[in-house]
Amino acid sequence: MEVWVPLDKAQIVATSCKELHTRGEATRREIAAVVGKLMWWNPAIFNVKLLSKGLQHMTGGFDGEKRWDETVKFSEIALRELLFWAHNTVEMATRRKPMILPCFEDLEIEWARLEAGGTHSSEGITFPLRGRLVTDGGPDGWGATLWLPGVKKPLLGSGKWRSEDIASGKTRQQAWREGWSVILAVLAFLPQMQGGAILHYSDCSCVVKALRDGSANRDILHEQALELWQLTVRYGIILFSGWVPGDRVIDLGADGLSRSEGKDWGGYGLNSAVWQRVRDTASAAGKTLTVDVFASSSNNKCQRFHSFHHTQGTEGADAFDRLSWVHSRCPCGQTHSEYVYVFPPMDLLLRTWLHLERDRAAGIANVPMSPAAPSWTIMKGGLISKMQTFAGTSLTILDGCAKINTHDKLTKLEFAIVEFDFSKSLNPNRNSPTCTPPCPQATSARLPPAMPSISAIDKTARQRLWRALSTPSVHALNIQVQQDMDLERNVASQDW
Repeated sequence: MEVWVPLDKAQIVATSCKELHTRGEATRREIAAVVGKLMWWNPAIFNVKLLSKGLQHMTGGFDGEKRWDETVKFSEIALRELLFWAHNTVEMATRRKPMILPCFEDLEIEWARLEAGGTHSSEGITFPLRGRLVTDGGPDGWGATLWLPGVKKPLLGSGKWRSEDIASGKTRQQAWREGWSVILAVLAFLPQMQGGAILHYSDCSCVVKALRDGSANRDILHEQALELWQLTVRYGIILFSGWVPGDRVIDLGADGLSRSEGKDWGGYGLNSAVWQRVRDTASAAGKTLTVDVFASSSNNKCQRFHSFHHTQGTEGADAFDRLSWVHSRCPCGQTHSEYVYVFPPMDLLLRTWLHLERDRAAGIANVPMSPAAPSWTIMKGGLISKMQTFAGTSLTILDGCAKINTHDKLTKLEFAIVEFDFSKSLNPNRNSPTCTPPCPQATSARLPPAMPSISAIDKTARQRLWRALSTPSVHALNIQVQQDMDLERNVASQDW
């Protein structure tokens, strides 16, 4: 069964919302009429409750003609909602979907099927459940795991809270931490989640409810829910959130990543003075550093970077998984040569230089002055200019990771800035793609392009999901699996 809003009626409501927004005030009766229409449309337009919470709050639920005809000024959030519906009602009304929306439990059943190696298809179309996201917000940062169908090990995501959020006191609120961790996790896993449905686990029930229906009592949670909705719509993601016990979040790895397991213990960097020397070295060679191979979102020296775990803005969680350290496909459509910046952790020195040599890469690296190290000979083979030394006291170490410098084992060392180029050092006849000179986009962060809201991919993914889960046959499948899940959840929630 499908239900949709006639476009002429959608246009009437859009015009009404625009007029109310222009006036800036209305009677509670007028506001209730708009809210009532939107609630009536709820089966045909996704997330109506979330996107009209401010308007709902202004009706006040009053009885009696006198209060219903009272004129009130719109709150800031209500004005934003009116503007949203004025601009988007017609477009959203064009999306037909089944009357019965999938629920969290339906997706758990489908995930169990995919985990077991099966697929659910409707008319020969593979079920579009892209993965399972587990998030957690800890005292110092966030952690998340993204489980993909048929893959035993999850992708790991983590990061630290911003200094301004710590200073404002936001990080002392568990609800804020849990809600913000969902947004950061989606940003970290955008390439893997784009254009699909995601089953989301959280052990914070108030956040789960806010993400689904919004929150009239807690502005922070409501703002987070709106920001997440806008983000997921932009990238064609359908996020279905559900509560799970804290033990489940621990077992699935997100809890540890929000604490010590998520810290980048090899994530040291340079102070501004030495970094300027690195940039000057590149400029003297007529080059621009294009990608920071070992970094994090808090200490990356290039807009493009690889990180310890997935995090916002990263091109990947492991630089060794890159197809090449020598060239990459640019958003402009051309293949450009890379000029990499490399400051590897101590335990990855040999592996890093072997990789640079194998790929015949060029760039600038920072290395400890250790002539007896196995990596030193390899490094010397690609050296093209005189090394510049600097003291270990110029290193910067991430907050909470001070133990990597126990007894000053890093800061007492001497380091060097090394300019290298392995392109002519060996195997000169090795085939490689023809590269064009770098364009302005060569150094810019490469995020997935936003999906047009009316794109075929977006509409198809949503229709497949809704249709697959709204048929009686799907709801009747795996009854035993559903009962087992209910029993497991009930047992886990008991205070033994």
